[in-house]
Amino acid sequence: HVRSRRQRQMCIRDSHHLIFAEVLLAHISDEVLNEKGRIDPQRLDLVGRLGGTAYSRTRDTFDLQRPQ
Repeated sequence: HVRSRRQRQMCIRDSHHLIFAEVLLAHISDEVLNEKGRIDPQRLDLVGRLGGTAYSRTRDTFDLQRPQ
């Protein structure tokens, strides 16, 4: 369960919209937390909709160094 508040909505074209939201509350199972108590994306096995019939998964992840 997730509770969020819409922050911004952009009309891309016709009936296509991009929505930005702030997550206010999320119920998370202990089974998806790592030893530091943080969410492990590999344990979530999420699916995201990209558009049309295209979807993505969180199985292929990589890290990028943040600029200082």
